[in-house]
Amino acid sequence: MQSKQLYTNLRPGFPRRSPAVQEPAASPNVVATVGEPPIQKQEPAPTLFHHPQNQNYFEQSIFTASPAKLVEMLYAGALSFIEQAKNAIAEKDYITANTKIVRAEDIIVELNISLDLEKGQVIATNLRDLYNYLYKRLLEANSKKDTKILDEVYQFVKELKDIWGEVMKKEPSNPQDSPVDRKILDLSR
Repeated sequence: MQSKQLYTNLRPGFPRRSPAVQEPAASPNVVATVGEPPIQKQEPAPTLFHHPQNQNYFEQSIFTASPAKLVEMLYAGALSFIEQAKNAIAEKDYITANTKIVRAEDIIVELNISLDLEKGQVIATNLRDLYNYLYKRLLEANSKKDTKILDEVYQFVKELKDIWGEVMKKEPSNPQDSPVDRKILDLSR
């Protein structure tokens, strides 16, 4: 039963937590770790998605998006998290920087595992190599809190997003216009 408990924190959108890290019931603004004094955590600034109506809209846009649109959304999310991590490093808020870089890493991993190497052939193989490189660079940026590495990754992801936007222009805008069983875009057009 403990293994199930360990993996529940790996759901998308939820911060990773070690089983040793627990929040005390008395105060939701204090995080206690084993062997360390409690650390006050800052409340996140309210965002557009904190409002329930906006959250529902955001969730619906994900559920109704075509696979191509989801990839574009993942690229946009990675860019956003990298930018937030750079800002957090500039403010010397290393906990937030770590969280944001981990979120960007998660997106790169998701993009990587969603590749279909059989259908994508050379393009998918090259993308896999690029995603592996970007993931390693994000790990390095996180360990060193290096904004130059984050800038490098940001540029790669930005270029991928721009290229993907061009590919999407060639795809049907209505998901029902494309075959249901199609997992990757036809890049031969």
